Amino acid sequence: MKYLTVCLVLSLLSISSIEEATSADVRQPGEEFKITAGQDRARLCPAPDCDDGSHLARLPTGSVHTVLSCRITKLPALDVAWYEVEFNGLKGWVSEFDLEDRPTAEQIMNGRWLKC
Repeated sequence: MKYLTVCLVLSLLSISSIEEATSADVRQPGEEFKITAGQDRARLCPAPDCDDGSHLARLPTGSVHTVLSCRITKLPALDVAWYEVEFNGLKGWVSEFDLEDRPTAEQIMNGRWLKC
């Protein structure tokens, strides 16, 4: 399902304009967020944008984490915010798409520039 969502987003962004992001688009160090990806599917990756199967752990749905740092990965038609967190003694990265208040369809369709 996540793969289909990313494909849809990439398709929509390839024909959209890019607008300046607001400060609400990216979480800053010290801010907390909740994992909302269902069935404990959120991956804690050793680096931003890791492949499925190369993750360090799965983050439980509903768990709350504090941002340590932020990094933006650039795809051809989409910039994705990744947040560094600590979980059970492991430091790793989680995608903005696994969090509460993830980008809205309107933000994705209108495009955006993310800044950490």
